[in-house]
Amino acid sequence: MAASDQRSDIQLFEAFKKGDAGAFEALYDRYGDRIYGYLLALVGNGEEARDLSQQLFLELIARAKSTAIKGSFCGYVFAAARHRATDLLRRRSSAKGVAADFLVARRASGDSKFAERSAALNRAMAALPQETRELIVLKFYEDLTFAELGEVLGVPEKTADSRYRAAIEKLRRTLTSELKGPGQ
Repeated sequence: MAASDQRSDIQLFEAFKKGDAGAFEALYDRYGDRIYGYLLALVGNGEEARDLSQQLFLELIARAKSTAIKGSFCGYVFAAARHRATDLLRRRSSAKGVAADFLVARRASGDSKFAERSAALNRAMAALPQETRELIVLKFYEDLTFAELGEVLGVPEKTADSRYRAAIEKLRRTLTSELKGPGQ
């Protein structure tokens, strides 16, 4: 059974690179739950942590032959998990920074500043191309993953991700211009 494999992590990884699928199973048994727990602590969402963990191990499989691990496998795999979580958190805070104001503004109708910001955001959203609006609505309001976005739009996940980032940046520029007003 893979879980009782006594080889070191590096020995297992090298064996996997040579075609021993059981060696990868042993590595996954050792690290799968640990990586998931770590990612869950970082991102605070079980589904996102599961997605990130699966992506990490799938990428490790895909790139095994060209991957040279310097140091420990444990350090390597946790560093890779941390990078993924950091990227996710950066995208999440960047995207939600714009839209979070909109949510607050919609609910605070008695405050003229919030009402002004809400109206500006609505105009900025209306000025965006339909596909851009769709991306923002599906990702932020419907909370679709990039894989789900790709499926909906018929594009690869990475394309959905890059299009969403571009959409948020376009919304940010439009909204900034809208809030400054003409001649400011």
